[in-house]
Amino acid sequence: MSKEILDLLGDKAAYLLEHECKTVSKDLLHLPGPDFVDRVLSLSDRNNRVLGNLQRLFSTGRLAGTGYMSILPVDQGIEHSAGASDYRVDAIISRLGLDAGTRFEELSSGMKRRVLLGKALVGEPDMLLLDEPTNHLDIPAREAIEAFMAGSPATLLVVSHDRRLLDTVCDRLWVVDDGQAAAFDGGYKAWRVAVAAGWTVASAIEADALRLRTGGPRGGTTKAGVAAGASVPSAGRA
Repeated sequence: MSKEILDLLGDKAAYLLEHECKTVSKDLLHLPGPDFVDRVLSLSDRNNRVLGNLQRLFSTGRLAGTGYMSILPVDQGIEHSAGASDYRVDAIISRLGLDAGTRFEELSSGMKRRVLLGKALVGEPDMLLLDEPTNHLDIPAREAIEAFMAGSPATLLVVSHDRRLLDTVCDRLWVVDDGQAAAFDGGYKAWRVAVAAGWTVASAIEADALRLRTGGPRGGTTKAGVAAGASVPSAGRA
């Protein structure tokens, strides 16, 4: 036995090296090898599709053909993205005006909301669902979140009664009235102008129904987005 191994194990060397298992049968222990899936796993109740996927995992990366499998990205031949992730985190911290040196529990409610939004954005989601994101925020926090949302490439579905947010961020409103909902292309101010000119949920639904029957073009602006509400709609952006 290598003295180096004994030195590393210290006073637990004997326990670890001379241990005899009396609870697991030797028949259940298998040495790794390139045929591990066929020799061992194929005897289980796994179906052929699962076995094929397992074989691909065992045959991929730097440990391919050894009977060992690593789930580390670098071992599976996937480019390590820690540098890109760090850059993305730094960019979000900067754009949201966060202090990376402050503990979360020490932050104000507005700053905590910024941190949670930043956490959601680090993964570069294709879509974000946000419920009243500007509630109970001070002006700097509201402006920071609005600016970030307006510049985000993600599809945003935002429930809000914040009229400024509806106009700054949203491209389309879903207006809810008396159990019915209709889309309006544009922000809050444009919607109010349309309402003054006679736009209603019922008339919008009727116009869409007529368009479907006749095959005519959809009315409204060319903007895209989402929102929902009644006299003061909630909102989102797509």
